[in-house]
Amino acid sequence: MIKNIKLILISLGLINATFLTYKHLVSLDYCIVGQSCGAVLTSQYSTFLGLPVGLYGVIFFAILLYVFVQNRTNDLFLTKCEVVLLFIGGVVSTGLMLIQFLIIRSFCIYCTLSATIVFLLITLTILKKRGIK
Repeated sequence: MIKNIKLILISLGLINATFLTYKHLVSLDYCIVGQSCGAVLTSQYSTFLGLPVGLYGVIFFAILLYVFVQNRTNDLFLTKCEVVLLFIGGVVSTGLMLIQFLIIRSFCIYCTLSATIVFLLITLTILKKRGIK
């Protein structure tokens, strides 16, 4: 059960990150909640090393999906890779959420969705580790 939920969340994360990258590249200022997605996606924090932050999200979720799909037999190395990826994703998501709320002082529902997905994946990984299926 947890595996199916994780697969759905990773896929949603990949779709959301792709959409965020698209929004950034075409300067699409559409937000389903409020009108501050544009403020977040056009801020000085919306790129890193010249690339949209959303693109790093696409890469993150694509690698996570690959590791997840390859780990059919609960291989210890791949499980550790997944945990390391989720730890990095959690740290980065926390940092980006703090920047969004404390520095930019704006709220992007898609950015928040991405962070929420990462935190849910971390929670599911912890539950699985504790033997909850």
